[in-house]
Amino acid sequence: MYTIGERISELRKNRGLTQEQLGDAVGVSAQAVSKWENGGTPDVMLLPILADKLGVTIDELFGRSAHDSKPMSDTVRNYLLSIPADKRLYELFALSPAMVSGLEPMASLINDADKTVFQIRPSAYAHVRLGDEISWLRTIVSDDNGLMLSVFAEDCPMTIILPEPECGYKSNLASEEEYARLFAALGKKNAMKVVLWLASGNSANDTYIHASAVSQGVGIPHDEAEEILSDLESAGLLGAMSLEYESKTIRAYSLNDDCGLVPFLYLARWILLRNSDMFCAAYNRKKPYLK
Repeated sequence: MYTIGERISELRKNRGLTQEQLGDAVGVSAQAVSKWENGGTPDVMLLPILADKLGVTIDELFGRSAHDSKPMSDTVRNYLLSIPADKRLYELFALSPAMVSGLEPMASLINDADKTVFQIRPSAYAHVRLGDEISWLRTIVSDDNGLMLSVFAEDCPMTIILPEPECGYKSNLASEEEYARLFAALGKKNAMKVVLWLASGNSANDTYIHASAVSQGVGIPHDEAEEILSDLESAGLLGAMSLEYESKTIRAYSLNDDCGLVPFLYLARWILLRNSDMFCAAYNRKKPYLK
């Protein structure tokens, strides 16, 4: 049976907090926290805020089962606020396996080729070898309420959750013409080299770059760089502005959304792995995705 001090110590360490950080959050000194953890007892008036900062209920603080009627969203929010800010995004991702198991229990994956069993766990490696190929170990949950796509791995953590709205997925898509223009622009020779070069720090923080810089950076002729940039602008991937330089007007370009580019490229790779059997899936969907 834990004492409350032992429970505070365990919860604090699990959240990655020092005694000083927990003390600051509660409004006491690090020495006070140390005293609690070595047999002391917090003031009763501090218990609610202490429980909130540690992401638990007061019952759980005393080691008892929780009967908390608060919305889960509040519980998750308080839990995330209880740990250091630089760890919150990864901690949120770490909850993904629990979400998947709640949707559809899945303990392992069996590779039909050699009957190898892979456990699905957050510490697994994203890259698994199939003969000479390297693949992602993917998890898919699909039913009539939506989709969840995940790679549970420290070297490639990814979770995308797409609940389906009543109006369906199709109503939120761009037009066929817009998709055709985007993929046509990306499909041109050297276009992906330009996009990746821009996204590699060469067009960050709204920095605008002209075709000459792109030509030199990517190693393609100036006219080709200008054409690619113009096509990517027309497709909506780039923003552009006109600059007056040495009595002439030149166009300068910047990525419109470098944050959205990474998920886009991740999902593109996901699709390219369509022939890989390295995935764990629960398909319970009966209606088409785009009705």
